[in-house]
Amino acid sequence: MLKRHSLKYGFGPNNIPQFQCPLCHAGVLRPSGETKPYEPPFSRAIQKESWSHWDDIQLRLCLILTCSNSSCGEQGTLRAEGGIEPNYDDGHGFEEWFTISSISPAPYIISLPAGLPDAVKRELLDSFDVFWRQKGLSANSLRNSIEALLTHFGIPDEVDGKWVSLGNRLLTYAETEPKHAEFFQLLKPIINSGSHGEEIQTDMLLDVFEALEIFLHNVFDDRAKRFEVLTQRLRDTSKGK
Repeated sequence: MLKRHSLKYGFGPNNIPQFQCPLCHAGVLRPSGETKPYEPPFSRAIQKESWSHWDDIQLRLCLILTCSNSSCGEQGTLRAEGGIEPNYDDGHGFEEWFTISSISPAPYIISLPAGLPDAVKRELLDSFDVFWRQKGLSANSLRNSIEALLTHFGIPDEVDGKWVSLGNRLLTYAETEPKHAEFFQLLKPIINSGSHGEEIQTDMLLDVFEALEIFLHNVFDDRAKRFEVLTQRLRDTSKGK
């Protein structure tokens, strides 16, 4: 999982976060060219008013990103919005700060196992993409990924032509995988809030991402499956089979 600090907090123009390239997963996306902030004309106009204040200043940062892996060279864009705030470190002057409003291609917030079903992966990639601009939409995509997981596990979303809710699907799933179903039930209040337009705390959403990452690797990681195969082989050998 990406470091939480880069997902939660702002940054200065000389401390732009770098993310792993989502195409090659070997290089990092780094700014190409100038990283100078820009103050739009509407913000400069406000500064001419007698009532204006330093916290009315609005800054923009638009960057071209290039993968550091020369054999990849993927390019992307990063857009950030910000302003200025007092420099609390030395007590003098102001410093610029920014938060990411969009980044494309979106970096992976969590790592995904190679054996993950495509339908689940698509929803998770959507959740990475919208995370920067709308946490609720990101949570909703996470909910969709749980629905896709249940479909993969053979839990129908329709019975006799009627739609089956996530809650009822989890009840069915609990009959065969109670621990997994309990885990999904714990996620449900948070990921459901995205569908209801409620505000979501970043830390809560990141907890969901991190827990889901561990779950997915436990279930779909090829090494885990290989471990089971080797364990069974050793078990058979010890029994003289």
